[in-house]
Amino acid sequence: MLRSAGLKFGYSSENSSIVNDFYIPALKSAKHYDRAVGFFSSASLSIAARGLAPLLQSEGSMHLIIGYPVNVEDFQAIQKGVDIAPQFLRINNQATDFFSKLEDNLECRRFDALSYLVASGRLKIRFAFRPRGMYHEKIGIIRDCDGDRVVFIGSANETENALCDDLNSESISAYYSWYSEIYEYYGIDIEERFEKLWLDKQPITKTVEASAEFIEQLADYHSGKTADQIIKALNHAELFSDESYTIEYNDLPQLPSFIGRNKYELRKHQKSALKDWQDKKFNGIMKLATGAGKTITALHASTVLSTHSNFPRGICLIVAVPYQGLAEQWHDEMSMFNINALLCYKSQQIWLQELKNQISDFNLTTQQSFMAIVVVNDTLKKDSFLNEINKINPNRMFFVGDECHNHANKKLLSRLPNARLRLGLSATPWSDSEADKQQMLEGYYGDIVARYGLKEAIEDNVLCPYDYFPIPCPMNDEEADLYENITASIAKLEATKASGSSINEEVLMHLYLKRTRLLGNLESKLEELEALVSTQGIQTHTLFYCGEGGVENDLGEDECTIDEVTKILDKHGWRTSKFTSEQSLSVRKQIMVSFKNATIDALVSKRVLDEGIDVPACSQAFIMASTRNERQYVQRRGRVLRRAPGKEKAVIYDFVVIPPEGRRKVSCFISMLNQEIHRVNEFSILSINKPHMDVKYEL
Repeated sequence: MLRSAGLKFGYSSENSSIVNDFYIPALKSAKHYDRAVGFFSSASLSIAARGLAPLLQSEGSMHLIIGYPVNVEDFQAIQKGVDIAPQFLRINNQATDFFSKLEDNLECRRFDALSYLVASGRLKIRFAFRPRGMYHEKIGIIRDCDGDRVVFIGSANETENALCDDLNSESISAYYSWYSEIYEYYGIDIEERFEKLWLDKQPITKTVEASAEFIEQLADYHSGKTADQIIKALNHAELFSDESYTIEYNDLPQLPSFIGRNKYELRKHQKSALKDWQDKKFNGIMKLATGAGKTITALHASTVLSTHSNFPRGICLIVAVPYQGLAEQWHDEMSMFNINALLCYKSQQIWLQELKNQISDFNLTTQQSFMAIVVVNDTLKKDSFLNEINKINPNRMFFVGDECHNHANKKLLSRLPNARLRLGLSATPWSDSEADKQQMLEGYYGDIVARYGLKEAIEDNVLCPYDYFPIPCPMNDEEADLYENITASIAKLEATKASGSSINEEVLMHLYLKRTRLLGNLESKLEELEALVSTQGIQTHTLFYCGEGGVENDLGEDECTIDEVTKILDKHGWRTSKFTSEQSLSVRKQIMVSFKNATIDALVSKRVLDEGIDVPACSQAFIMASTRNERQYVQRRGRVLRRAPGKEKAVIYDFVVIPPEGRRKVSCFISMLNQEIHRVNEFSILSINKPHMDVKYEL
């Protein structure tokens, strides 16, 4: 009932969510709802429909008064009851206009609720006219089954921006019948004013029942949706709308007003992903292209849920990442949402005691609270970490697995927390040939709830377009011999393994790595690179992806391509910096700043940039090495396509391995070349220049 709804006497969009904190809890107890709004518009009707899901569920009823401006002559005709048809025609035409222009958003869902109430005979509507100006009062009365009432009066600005609390400041004052002395002074007067308006007994304002045509038009809007369908969609829209969070400068998260110079707002694909995730009871995987805003989407969800009435004591957010650099990046982005996360990696002496303290405080407090942890996967597996995390109520736990494909491991999956809220993030959670990974990840996170690929991201201007140039790099005979021998050794071990016999897995992995290094370190790749940089000159914001290492030279030493590439660039006057996992986080941060500011021209990197690390300033990439892992080259391409100020497009040079002409019908080279051509086709199909390979090969 209303008395137990936890309502306050005043609400402001400056420090509360009026929808979540007032409308929804109050209307959960409603038997009848009287509402008067300002001038007739889609925004005013949407405001009148705030929080209506509980009223639909309880089968309550509603009376709605809407103001409409007319001139003196028209008002006199309406007052005499002789010529109201022209006004109704204008109202009907206006309604038709904004019904036709509604997008699939929060306002649209609220119209479904109004439409259903009208169609079921539970919503009656009257229009209010005045001789000058217009009826513009914004009041409401909510009654429950016990006869208690809540009267409120508000300052909602019913314009095109009215649905966004951070654009227009809004406030309401509320009066409760069980506080009889106050209610007698304020509440009774508002009740009587509304009653007189509804019965058309006010001396100046004239109210008239809405026309049958208008009622029919509104009743038809929901197109046969059931109450349950409307409630579900409305709850989704309300939860992740701009009105659904509390803006407070305290220990709770908050949505930022701006990110950089841009006003903060989710893109359409992010909103859709969150609604679909909610539809799956807050479990699922978002397969969003690299650069499409996975981190922001997850942090938006965390912020909204941290203050939502479904979680009255708040939530604990745990984000698991593969690398320390990515943990630091999450920590930095969280700060924009007023989230100060505890970083858990390296020696547990650094973080364990603080983790214990924060979990103890989180569990003991009776106030709404929030806690955030960022942990690397290696630490996530440790008993010292899990012993503390398992002290948290799973119903208050939100687990986010960034680059969640790394969790497709039975041992690691068994260590993941039993969180009620689970969200996996990955541009490539599994490939078509990885059914085992799919089964493991879906078993923990749930199904893929959102898909948003590079094609959609480029079309929507989320990622920038690109030119693509494949650079053929032929193997010499010595390299081809070595490749063929390594592949034969791999095939023997794989055949032995397939027969059920045991093998030395370390030897097999060493062979795979040796073959990958061979392909990444062909002599022709360095020759082609030198030819390109010597003709094109120095260009800033360039990224060079190198192989994992080199092949053994005559002395048995490992020659590293990253060093060879750096020598070539230095020779031609480039200012470069290596970017590797061997460097400390502080050094890598300094390098990134220098790269962004163009005090260095290029980064020469290995796999450390493959997952999660943002390099939006990069406008050109030379891919010197690609493994057979599709995930790697998909992520590398997305990394280069992130938008940045002044960046109109990206350019990608892909160094493609070509076997010697006389060996292209040997099975191991057929397989290798097919994979290279597949990558070229994947890259070229979305490129601006849509290139074709210069040479066609007969296989």
